[in-house]
Amino acid sequence: MRPLRVALIAALGALAAAYVYLAGMGLGDSEPLAAGIVDLGACGPYNYAYNATGAMGLLYLANASFYSYGPSRSNSIGIQLNVYIAGGGGAYWAQDVLILSRINGTYYLAAADYLYNLSDLSSLSVKGHGGVVEEARGGRVIRLYQFSATAGPLDLPATLGARIFINGSAVYFSYMVDGAWRVYDVVQLPEGAYSISVGQELYGRRADLEWVVVGPQEGYAAYIERWSGWAQLFYYYGGWRQPPCAYSAAQAPSTAESTDAAHGLAEYLTPSGEVAQAAGPTELALLWRPSLEVEPAAGAIVITAYPPLGDWHIYVNGTPIEAPGFPVEVPAGPGVYYIRAELYAGSAEVYKADYLVTVPG
Repeated sequence: MRPLRVALIAALGALAAAYVYLAGMGLGDSEPLAAGIVDLGACGPYNYAYNATGAMGLLYLANASFYSYGPSRSNSIGIQLNVYIAGGGGAYWAQDVLILSRINGTYYLAAADYLYNLSDLSSLSVKGHGGVVEEARGGRVIRLYQFSATAGPLDLPATLGARIFINGSAVYFSYMVDGAWRVYDVVQLPEGAYSISVGQELYGRRADLEWVVVGPQEGYAAYIERWSGWAQLFYYYGGWRQPPCAYSAAQAPSTAESTDAAHGLAEYLTPSGEVAQAAGPTELALLWRPSLEVEPAAGAIVITAYPPLGDWHIYVNGTPIEAPGFPVEVPAGPGVYYIRAELYAGSAEVYKADYLVTVPG
């Protein structure tokens, strides 16, 4: 593994640097590295791949107490949206990072974005509000783009968000507090059409999508003492969609922060599709895989699907039905009905199921 230094220009002087490791994908028995929601482009032994024009992470936080520990103690943690970007001009890796600090009982929020050229780590030609810096690492020069913005004091409970959206060769970085989005940086890539990639092989790395809680610096791990809230991860393809499959932690996927571990954050999927988060044991687990439940009822067919906000296409006897969310109740008289369900990620079909159901008279 080759460490790539990411200098975090954080608000309040709380953060100095972070390091990112671009490692090979794997799901071994080692300790989870980053807790949150991760789309690896894989669901158990089955792989899938798709492209999207945007990615978004949401986090509702009712209360929290945390710190990071390494060579010294820090009062900050990072919440990262990590994506791969590919197109005619090459491949890039980008982060939209929310930096959450607590100082004298008051929470503070900052945002920072970073971008690497994966096709040539020593070359980077982009324009934005920030700038390109050089780092000497392992006998070679690494170039990265970086910028930061201060959001200011934060009152909990609050809903936070990070969003990366691509329009042609422009990459928009945004953060959100309680529904108010702010585009704080726009980075212009070399000419070409780009998209976010998940599941593809890019220059020897398998692209994934992450919305994770991590420590702020190399050698620092995040420790959660108290935490109550929920998180959601979406990609954009004609609308905001949940990934077809997701894990609760990044454990050595291609963009995992090998030194930025998180401890004490437990997660589980709720029926509404939100990932509940609370203080507890951090572990790698499959949060959801595509599944469908079809049940007959008096005068109706009740269909429940996971992920509930995925790009589902549902047909009843060949007729498409509207399913803005699940469960959905389809009016049906007595008889036998043929149900087909298809789940897409981008333009790729990743799951299909067929059912015969009898509605009683």
